[in-house]
Amino acid sequence: MQAAVGEETVIEEKLSMLFGSLDKQDHAGLARIAVCRRVSIPGCFCIHLFWKTSQPDTGGSWVGHKTVQVLKDHGLIEHSVWTEKEY
Repeated sequence: MQAAVGEETVIEEKLSMLFGSLDKQDHAGLARIAVCRRVSIPGCFCIHLFWKTSQPDTGGSWVGHKTVQVLKDHGLIEHSVWTEKEY
């Protein structure tokens, strides 16, 4: 996500409220959420939702779509589904 400079605190507060309100039982399989900020570009965020599942939902999760909905008025968002390969 690329938010306007100065919106970082607003973004972090919205994410804290959203992720803090999740009922873990309703989102079984959600293992971890990581929110990263790019050091050299103010307002640049990367949000990773890690799932324990054998078959990812190619359309994305409710949590992913809700995150987009909550943040879309604050900047440019790209939402996609990836898989991780461990070596």
